[in-house]
Amino acid sequence: MKSFKHKNQKVYFKSSEEILKKEIPKSANFIITSPPYWDLKNYGHDDEVGKSDYDEYLKRMNVIWSKCFDVSDENAILCIIVNDRRRVKQFYPIPMDIVRTMKKWKLMDYMIWYSPNATTQNGFYKDRLYDKKSEMILLFSKNNNYDHTFNKIRVKQKYMGIDPRTHNKDKLGRGLPNIIRCPAHKTPKIKSKNYHIAAFPDRLIYALIHTFSNENDIVLDPFVGSGTVLKLCRHMKRVGFGYEINTDYKDLIKDRINEDFHPPKWEELDLLHDPEKISDIDTNKAR
Repeated sequence: MKSFKHKNQKVYFKSSEEILKKEIPKSANFIITSPPYWDLKNYGHDDEVGKSDYDEYLKRMNVIWSKCFDVSDENAILCIIVNDRRRVKQFYPIPMDIVRTMKKWKLMDYMIWYSPNATTQNGFYKDRLYDKKSEMILLFSKNNNYDHTFNKIRVKQKYMGIDPRTHNKDKLGRGLPNIIRCPAHKTPKIKSKNYHIAAFPDRLIYALIHTFSNENDIVLDPFVGSGTVLKLCRHMKRVGFGYEINTDYKDLIKDRINEDFHPPKWEELDLLHDPEKISDIDTNKAR
């Protein structure tokens, strides 16, 4: 089995180091992914990215970023959600090293994914470091023109009626900051519930796809994993393409694409709003 297509979402089962232009009929408008952890988790394939030494890990990912560059539109954005790593008391700043070693893409900006329910520090680091509650969202462009798609997310201004500074008031609402609050996805037991070991939260991907793409755009995920990106592409009327090296994930990906999605109020992702006090939130209506 080399590929399958399901509900306008297509997956190629091979390494994304081998992406070909002919496999994506039109240039990708937005690339979004979370690469495999380095030397931390086993994803079930002998040749998966992350099993090699650190320099080789960065080198292999750079090949993939370059492949994404070659199959994307001139104004495309590459979004990489990634965390750093500690191993044998040595700190590996993976996001910084991705930026440092990037060959073709230009760093445009970065964001923070704040995950209030992320695992606390444990073991040796418990009383030596702050608890890690964030991951980096790296944003790369192909040029410095800033002609990319950007659908600004706005929320109700919390102090609209009492702030005397008129220049701070916007009838359209206040823009969501570059720190997105989104609880980490807590998966059920993997073997019994058929879940991927590193599934990230729907709401985070929803916000990023909304911002950097439009309906009918082509969205590419070079590390499909559980299929979260393709699930959101289906619900948001994007055409998703993805690459996954492990064919064992086929049924998992199909099931994920089929899942309902309950969209959040944007205020739920905003640092200044208390999610327990947001009124008339309806997240039970599937898109």
